[in-house]
Amino acid sequence: MARADDDGERFPPGEDAGEAAESWQFELDEVDEDGIVGSQSRIEAGDPEPEHVLFVVLGALAMVLVFVRLWLLA
Repeated sequence: MARADDDGERFPPGEDAGEAAESWQFELDEVDEDGIVGSQSRIEAGDPEPEHVLFVVLGALAMVLVFVRLWLLA
């Protein structure tokens, strides 16, 4: 659970404002005006694992059944 200091800023447990300022993930010169970090590497598609595909299909099927059930109750 993050805690807030006197200014209302939030820090992870055991870390104060000085430690948090030293541990920024990005420097100011690495982000543009909108606060977006430019991507350094491309994300390439991989082969999905059968277990992951199974859970996605089961989740989609469950949601279809929920919507059908709600439609039948209306």
